[in-house]
Amino acid sequence: MKQLAGFLLISTLMAHLFTVLVRFPQHFLDSTWAEHAKAHLASQISLSSGLCLTMLILIWRFYNSGPRWLWWSLLAYGFFTFAGYWGGKFAFEIEGPWRNGNSLFLVLTLTYVTGLVLSWRHCFIECPRSQSGGLAS
Repeated sequence: MKQLAGFLLISTLMAHLFTVLVRFPQHFLDSTWAEHAKAHLASQISLSSGLCLTMLILIWRFYNSGPRWLWWSLLAYGFFTFAGYWGGKFAFEIEGPWRNGNSLFLVLTLTYVTGLVLSWRHCFIECPRSQSGGLAS
């Protein structure tokens, strides 16, 4: 389960990073978007890709030792990324059409949550030696 969880988390993060870097910039060409909205988009691309890369590095570096802080970090990342996406969708586009991006984010949300659930045992039960909380565990 540990390997499957790691695979799901890493593949979801890589797919999200790819989406942010390839699909999001297409909105810059949308003439209906105001310049101010495009400035927010540039900030969102930078923030999302930076956090995604940070989480990938943390997983590659610390996942095998299973520290609890990593699981909580993954939970926070997933909450702000995916709950933020769905919160925005349901708050501002509830009556809009279902788009390809919605389907993609549904799959990403489900794979990320599955990876997070499967990694819980590894981080909280199987690796008690790593629970000191320090980064050097």
